[in-house]
Amino acid sequence: MQATVTSALVNRIEADLPALVGLSIVETFLADTSDAQVYERAGQAFSSFVSAKKIYDQARVLDAEGYEVLRVNRFGVREEVVPEE
Repeated sequence: MQATVTSALVNRIEADLPALVGLSIVETFLADTSDAQVYERAGQAFSSFVSAKKIYDQARVLDAEGYEVLRVNRFGVREEVVPEE
């Protein structure tokens, strides 16, 4: 039973990945992570995604080296873009 639930969850996550990768703002953001306006737009896009997909508590964007460059947390019914460091 647990394996079936886990498999279904992994399938849902795999199905969501193309939607995230296909966001043009992600490509724009990764090209220049220092642009504050692009950071805000990317954060809004990921906030909308997390809000629509209730299974996620977080959405993160990692750069080519694996470092987190954007994170959105969900707290109940509220999403929050973690400020840039």
